[in-house]
Parts: sequence; structure tokens; C-alpha cells
Amino acid sequence: MTLLSKILLVVTLAACGAAFFMGLEYREIKGKSESVVEVSQTKLQTELERADSYKKKMNEALTDAEKVKKQIEVSQRELRDAQEKLARAEEDLKSHQSKSVADDAKIESIQAQLDEIQKDSRDLESKLFAKDDEISRLRDLMYVGPTKDKSAPLPTR
Repeated sequence: MTLLSKILLVVTLAACGAAFFMGLEYREIKGKSESVVEVSQTKLQTELERADSYKKKMNEALTDAEKVKKQIEVSQRELRDAQEKLARAEEDLKSHQSKSVADDAKIESIQAQLDEIQKDSRDLESKLFAKDDEISRLRDLMYVGPTKDKSAPLPTR
């Protein structure tokens, strides 16, 4: 064997050894990368599931938020209606109060007229009693006959 063939043999053996070790290294790297890919896929699947869970929760929260928003709108409408009713009631109250004040003034006026009429009635009544007394006195003066005994019983017919 010549030196060149020995060198060639050594280089070939070195190349085969390198190829063999590279194949082993490749298989080792491939095995590691496959396990890394499997772990990554598992982690990715877990993260996707977690993301789906968050998406469902977010959709539920959005649905709940829409319900609350609608409830708020309904409550605001009811509040506006109640405020309008209150405003109308206040206007009615003011109207009734002004009518009440006018009615009170009328009542006071009528009461004053009634007091005046009662005073006039009492005056007329006292004048009537005075006239009745005067008529009674005049009858007594006009009476011709035996004197009246006021303690004697009245004659019956």
C-alpha cells in the first residue's frame, strides 16, 4: 500500500467515522427536536385551550355586559318617565295650590259675607224681639177688660 492509498484509506475511514457520528448526532438531534416539537405542540395545545377558555369567558362577559347595558337603558327610560311624571305632578300641585289659594280667598270672602249676614240677622232678630216686645206692650195697653194675672192659668177654649 502506498502512502497515498493509506492517506486515502485514513481519510475515507475518517469520513465514514465522521458520517457515522454525524448520523448518530443527527438522530440524537432529531430525537431531541421531535421531543421538543412534541412538548411545544403540547404547550401550544394547552395555550390554545386556555385561549379558547378565555374567549368563552370573554364572550360570556360581553353577553353579560350587553344585558347590563340593556338593563341600564331600561332603568334610564323608567327614570326619565318617573321624572316626567314627577314634573307633571309638581305642575298639577302648583295648579291645585293656586286654585286652592283662589278658593281660600273665595271662602274668606264668602265667610266675610256670611259673618255680615249673620250680624245683620242678629240685628234684625234683636229688632224683631224689640218689635215683639213693643207689640206686646201695646196689646197690654190696648187691652180693655179685667187685669191679667200673669200667675193665673190661661183660659182654655
